[in-house]
Amino acid sequence: FKDEDTLHEFLLSRMAEDKGPDLVFTGGEWIAQNRHKFISMGSSESFSVDYFKETFVKAASEILTTDSTILGVPLGIDSLALIFNDEHIADRLPGKNVPSRTWEKLREDVVHLTKADNSFDRFASSGIALGRSDNVFYAYEIAENMLVQMGTVFLAKDARSAKFHKSSGISSSGRQENYLGKTIQYFASFGNAKFKNQSWNDLLVSKDSEFKNFESFAKGETSMVFGYARDRDKIIEIARTLRKQGRKAISSDVIRVAYLPQINDPETNPNMRVVGKVYSMVVPITAKYPKLSWNFLKFAVKKDNIKSFGDETGIPVSRVDLLVEQENVPYVGIYARQAKFARPNVLPIIKKQDFKKTFNEILNNVVDKNINISRATNKWGQLVNIELSEYWKREKALERPSNKKKVPAEKKIEDKKK
Repeated sequence: FKDEDTLHEFLLSRMAEDKGPDLVFTGGEWIAQNRHKFISMGSSESFSVDYFKETFVKAASEILTTDSTILGVPLGIDSLALIFNDEHIADRLPGKNVPSRTWEKLREDVVHLTKADNSFDRFASSGIALGRSDNVFYAYEIAENMLVQMGTVFLAKDARSAKFHKSSGISSSGRQENYLGKTIQYFASFGNAKFKNQSWNDLLVSKDSEFKNFESFAKGETSMVFGYARDRDKIIEIARTLRKQGRKAISSDVIRVAYLPQINDPETNPNMRVVGKVYSMVVPITAKYPKLSWNFLKFAVKKDNIKSFGDETGIPVSRVDLLVEQENVPYVGIYARQAKFARPNVLPIIKKQDFKKTFNEILNNVVDKNINISRATNKWGQLVNIELSEYWKREKALERPSNKKKVPAEKKIEDKKK
């Protein structure tokens, strides 16, 4: 499947026909939204909920367990981090060998890393690929991490109303600020010539490019990009292809990774927060061999097998005892450390893909058309509220008892005799 959405659509259509696979491997958020579509395993002596919570990272327990049941098993957990060009940082940020740890100080780094010129795209070197969503990977996911770090409440507890567009708090300057508005303003500043930290535009990379901002990074034209653990191999492959074409490209030796920036300085506030993606295996409710499937799931998360998964994919593993080993592996180490405190961000009912699409559209319109952020986000919240209202109306309609009067069984038999 080209992406998870295609997988999920196919799976749901097959399950509706009482068909489909005996196992599914996918991200944990979708599993959490569709719990009733899978066969869970009751807690047993050899594979109990307590054993699960002791063995695997916390993010996996939040997605895959209840007080008495286990919904599936986790193989790995990935999160966003900051991938950077070691040579650029060493040359242009005096006294530093890694980027800054906070979002605000990262903006200052970008000012020093970016070099403007009179070329077609206006940049001799871009400090960071940020400021648009159409030619940058993971724009929404980066923003989601910022919102989670701020303490954004996305939906009400009963999932009947949206909160994300109104969620706010007191800034360090003592002013009330809207989290979503602040996040969009931050992003847009990197794509707007009015700001000294502008480092990106729609000319640096085509929105139709398969590799988007990773291509610019692989060429050595961009100092920093955000990516998951598996993306390093993708960047190395892009660079290899460029060299074969006789074009300039960076060496894999200069590719390094740093922790995902935080709202608060980790030096004074060690409570770091990142959104984790839990790669999991579950048994669909239409599985023909659920017992055999679950036997395989328990086999798959044995220590040697999960270690093999981590070695093959480069993704931090879900077992806490193996993460200690991965922390010492170059490049993967940062992702392994983040895996311990990463948490999922499940949006009940709301399709993450639709949510992401709207954010991306608003961000580009703010940069290109200078639309009003407050009006755009409020309209977004209203649309989500309408979607939630329609969902609960459908749910209520399905629960409503039939208006038909029940006919006693004796009367049915009597009528039949007549």
